[in-house]
Amino acid sequence: MSPAKVRGAAAVGGDCENETAGQYAWITAVDEPAPREIHRTPLPAATHPTTHAYEFTAPDHGEAWTGLRKTGDDGTAEFVLDAFTVHDLGT
Repeated sequence: MSPAKVRGAAAVGGDCENETAGQYAWITAVDEPAPREIHRTPLPAATHPTTHAYEFTAPDHGEAWTGLRKTGDDGTAEFVLDAFTVHDLGT
C-alpha cells in the first residue's frame, strides 16, 4: 500500500483484520527536518473486520504521511485492510 500524503488536519480510517497482535502498527510520519514517525498505534489481533480510525494534524513543515508498517518478526502473520479512507478536515 502506498502511503497517503496529508497536509493540515485529516481523519484516517479503515476496516482491518490482524491475525496476530504485535505484528503491525498504523503510523503517521513526516519527512522533514529528517524522516521520522510522529505517531504509532500498535494494532491488536482482530479476527473479524474491526474499524481503526483516528484524526491528526500534519506538522507545518515537511510532508506528512500515514500508513501500515510491519513491526513484528513473524514472517507469516496476515493483515487485511479494507475501505481505507483519508478525509481532509481542513487546516
